[in-house]
Amino acid sequence: MYHPLMPGRFGPSRCELLVQVQQLRSELDELRTITSAKLQQLDEELAITRLKRLLSVIHEVAHLQIKQGVPAARAIAQGLQAAMVPLPRGVAGGLARAKYAWRYDDGTWMSYDDEQRIMLEQHERMSRGGRARAKGAKRAPDGTFVRAVS
Repeated sequence: MYHPLMPGRFGPSRCELLVQVQQLRSELDELRTITSAKLQQLDEELAITRLKRLLSVIHEVAHLQIKQGVPAARAIAQGLQAAMVPLPRGVAGGLARAKYAWRYDDGTWMSYDDEQRIMLEQHERMSRGGRARAKGAKRAPDGTFVRAVS
């Protein structure tokens, strides 16, 4: 019968356990190295993707400017400026916020105060119903509700 505290023929010896721990440590170090290399590779791929997007935007703006007869150097400069301009307010974070935002029936955005007011009204409506049921319910001597027998 194997017992973890009894070395010898019943299980791995202390020396064998130390060898296994060493092997596990070396495997862990190898996995950390591999993970670090993969993360670096992903960072490089992300940088390449961002650069491609930036160049694509520059190309589009420059192409439009050249079509309009603007000299190429000025068109490239305007393309660079267009690529570096931050997104207008409401576009950058607005799409993320829109996921959880409330709207009126006509599709316009509801203010946070109106959301809170409506949520409070809904809570009060539910509470009134609970209080009305509790008012007529039977209670035990300790104050808990007694289950109604049908």
